Amino acid sequence: MSDPRLKTIRVDHPAKKAPDKRPVYFIQAADGLIKIGVAASPEDRLNLLQPMSPLPLRLRLVLPGGGAQYEAELHERFRKHRSHGEWFRPAPELIRFMNSRRADAPAAPPHAPPVSRPAPRPTFTLGRNGERIRLLRTARSVSVTAFAERVSITRQYLNKVERGCSAPSLDLLVRIASELGVSVDYLLGRDEPPSAKAA
Repeated sequence: MSDPRLKTIRVDHPAKKAPDKRPVYFIQAADGLIKIGVAASPEDRLNLLQPMSPLPLRLRLVLPGGGAQYEAELHERFRKHRSHGEWFRPAPELIRFMNSRRADAPAAPPHAPPVSRPAPRPTFTLGRNGERIRLLRTARSVSVTAFAERVSITRQYLNKVERGCSAPSLDLLVRIASELGVSVDYLLGRDEPPSAKAA
């Protein structure tokens, strides 16, 4: 007989997680450093990283179905070549590994640049003209963080652009100019300030 004072305790077992089948990607910067990461869409990850990088980036290799576990194994395998974070120096061992996997990897999507040559990415160095962005932004009483969110970049990258230390893409320049209500030519120093035009 069971004691009526005792309660039955129900234990729910967590459902098993589906295995991580996200692809592992290799993105290489123009200075040679290689990022080994994992993402559901490596192309989207590249598009997210490019505006934050002062150097052109390209997707070099995608290995399907590896997931975070395989990414961790690769980070451990090449740890002696780690530069910082998920970025690794282009050591011969890492390049050989990538080349050996390239034949097994699926073909790159038609919109991706070919692996054998870098895709040109138009960039513009603002130099001292980056100060124009800062002046226009502060004149509108917009913080660095708020403005960076409006143009879909990080606060740190916006600081680099305003100091003239980073080369923003043409797409980013268009977004900044649109948000500030000026032309791209004005940001590049080839046009009169907006107040002079109105006069």
